[in-house]
Amino acid sequence: DDDGNGYIDDKYGFNFVGCTEATQDFVNDKLDGKGGTTAIKGKLLNWEKGSGHGTHVAGIIGATNGNGKGVSSIAGGTGQGDGVRLMTCQIFNGSAAASDAQSAAAFIYAADNGACIAQCSYGNTTVITSDDIYLNGDGEDIKGSPLENAALQYFLDPANSNHESLQGNIAVFAAGNHSNPYSSYPGALPH
Repeated sequence: DDDGNGYIDDKYGFNFVGCTEATQDFVNDKLDGKGGTTAIKGKLLNWEKGSGHGTHVAGIIGATNGNGKGVSSIAGGTGQGDGVRLMTCQIFNGSAAASDAQSAAAFIYAADNGACIAQCSYGNTTVITSDDIYLNGDGEDIKGSPLENAALQYFLDPANSNHESLQGNIAVFAAGNHSNPYSSYPGALPH
């Protein structure tokens, strides 16, 4: 942990899928205001095992404008350091997905390392029909995501805002990728 931020080997971002068991303790400490007292070791960022979706979306957001190559983007700038800066918080790795605590750690990492917008083009594929089921599960098949929700609120908290023009950071989620007549979670949360 060369920079002392609690995440070992996070030069370009962090792969939260392979975090150690200390992840839940770290998240709980951070959300309780104690700070994260244990450094977390994850696997290295893996550009080959993912679906490429995050890289594709980042390219649309951050492509350099006006250079005659590829596409222009909504936030790429001119290539003179005036465009968006991107941070990788990997929560999918091949067929593996992050746990509730690992997803939570990604939001905390993003807030603590300067992100002001979280682009989250994922959603729960399970049919969840209420905030309560998302948070607490249904007691049978669906596990709740209370840590992810708490960390998302941490990210959105105005006290953690990372840009002077925002009163809190912004999280954008997929409404649903399955042609269902309802929004998927966590995008369906009221906040």
